Amino acid sequence: MSKAGKQDKYQRYKGATVISGLAAVAIFIFDSFMMGSPGISMIVLLYLVFYLIPLSLMSIRNKPRLKYFGYKAIIYTILVAASLGFHAYDISLAEARSREIITAVDKFYQEQGSYPGALENLVPAYLPGIPKPRLGPGAFYYLGAPENPHLMYADFPPFGRKSWSFTDRKWITID
Repeated sequence: MSKAGKQDKYQRYKGATVISGLAAVAIFIFDSFMMGSPGISMIVLLYLVFYLIPLSLMSIRNKPRLKYFGYKAIIYTILVAASLGFHAYDISLAEARSREIITAVDKFYQEQGSYPGALENLVPAYLPGIPKPRLGPGAFYYLGAPENPHLMYADFPPFGRKSWSFTDRKWITID
């Protein structure tokens, strides 16, 4: 194939680069707000490291091919970084919100002499409402009350559940 033919071939792939960008946005939204973990982004990271980056490096002498694979590598690198960053922010948000609930339960215990039977017992005197732990999917679970209460949420859905023991005063990672 002539040099002009190769350039035309990769010019046709400009639309594929736009599609890659749209796919990256869709993956970010699905991972962050529906799955609550960067699972698909980790698969994209493997694709990036073991396919796109080596292919881009092998295409240094062919500028249209380098542009095509290089742009895709940049798009997917941004996806992975954004997905991991969002997940880290989401986890820190869950930790902050769990501290609010722990403080409210402790205050309830100090004033009432027992732990609340449910988180709803904290509203509105101790909390304005029961918060969601994260921007993504999930909820706080208050288990074992009032004898041995635990506050639990999923750190990395569906696994990685963290549980705060009010009697032992420590976090436990379940799985």
